[in-house]
Amino acid sequence: MTAKELSELKRRADDGDVAAMHDYGLEATDPVQRLLYLKMAADDGYIPAMYDYGIEITDPIQRLLYLKRAADNGVISAMYHYGIEVTDPVQRLFYLKKAADNGEIAAMYDYAIEASDPQDRRNYLKQAARCGYEPAIEAIANEFPNG
Repeated sequence: MTAKELSELKRRADDGDVAAMHDYGLEATDPVQRLLYLKMAADDGYIPAMYDYGIEITDPIQRLLYLKRAADNGVISAMYHYGIEVTDPVQRLFYLKKAADNGEIAAMYDYAIEASDPQDRRNYLKQAARCGYEPAIEAIANEFPNG
């Protein structure tokens, strides 16, 4: 992105364009500016920014808050990241399964590993293995050698 394009993007962001806030935040080389613009867009309800801001921040409480907001708004990667980071086991399984059911391969495996139902475990491991996910392929070979 040229300096002129970046300047125009910042102008639009400063004028309240939430998509521009998000894009400028992603383009900003200054980490403070990056977080500021991502947060502004997220707080204005821009769903992609909720995920990107949640991934970027280090405060664990705020991180989970923004990841959950993005997950609850349909961002599959946020479902997965929230699922692996939340400490409540019920929420963890709920969001991992939700991400797995939406095609997140790592979530298929992680959900399978934690599933209490043996049939769920097998089904989700098989799904991840069919997608070429190596840990799932190994788990299937070790746990279900006859398929």
